[in-house]
Amino acid sequence: MFLQTVFFILSAISLGVRAVPVPQADPTVYTVTRVYHTTTDVPPYLIDATTTEVWTVTPTPTPTS
Repeated sequence: MFLQTVFFILSAISLGVRAVPVPQADPTVYTVTRVYHTTTDVPPYLIDATTTEVWTVTPTPTPTS
């Protein structure tokens, strides 16, 4: 009876260890194109300009540079 109890407890522990989620290896990268209105000194004087912003999302905070 003792060996069956020990086997049951060790099996439950090993299943619990396997159920722990593995952290994602690759962080998520977002790329956004931002469109904004601006003026210029040549016709048509009002134009739309764009900039591209890229950032990475990580599960833990990282210091900024």
